[in-house]
Amino acid sequence: MKVGIHSIIKDCYEPYLLEWFNYHHSLGIDYFFIYDNESKVPIQKTISQLKFQSSIYVELFPGKASQNVQRLSYLKFLTDAKNGILPHCDRVAFLDDDEFIIIEDGDIKSILSDYLEFSGLALSWRMFGSSGILKRLPTSRMKKFVYYTPSTYLGNLNIKSIVDPYLVKEPETAHTFHFNQGICVDIDRKPIEGYYINPPIYRRAWINHYWTGTMEDWQARLIRGRSDMDNPTDRDSLAIERIDALCTEHI
Repeated sequence: MKVGIHSIIKDCYEPYLLEWFNYHHSLGIDYFFIYDNESKVPIQKTISQLKFQSSIYVELFPGKASQNVQRLSYLKFLTDAKNGILPHCDRVAFLDDDEFIIIEDGDIKSILSDYLEFSGLALSWRMFGSSGILKRLPTSRMKKFVYYTPSTYLGNLNIKSIVDPYLVKEPETAHTFHFNQGICVDIDRKPIEGYYINPPIYRRAWINHYWTGTMEDWQARLIRGRSDMDNPTDRDSLAIERIDALCTEHI
């Protein structure tokens, strides 16, 4: 089995990005398909520090947030994969650079091998706030962001998908896909209907979503804008305060 990750990335803080690559490589990810949305420091330069850089494919992918560049990058990847331009992967996870797949036994292939009869596997979000940290420092996100929202928080109903890219008809959203055949299921093998798993499942595999980062990270995110909308949409600048107030759970 070969497993890949697709991500479109813009101006991710270098220590965070290196952690993201190293962590997912440790889970057993074989290939990374990265679409660089005009980062000030090119991602190709950042990955030169990694020993497994030969397994990372970086494509420059210019575009404004108003063009829904995330969807466009999905379509470009799927087209190139189906045309044999990119290395073959049996499963590909579509993630953002602030999302970390958590695997209880540490081996993503051991999990995915149990779901090969399905076209996709949906994983629940677990959303984290700033943990009260103001400044961006080159320390591990997974270690410093320790407060997260309870399972009842509506944002945690969202999913991200790991799919057979050759069975995808088209992306439905940044989270879900339409398939030419087969279905997407959750960890309990229940078919996904819509965009959610309710209640979220935090067994075997899920996604830690370090959504806000520090206050400094959040301010940079507000300036950067969104990549998943057809029309320009300003982020709610006060959202970090609201989510921090809801982060009552602790690792």
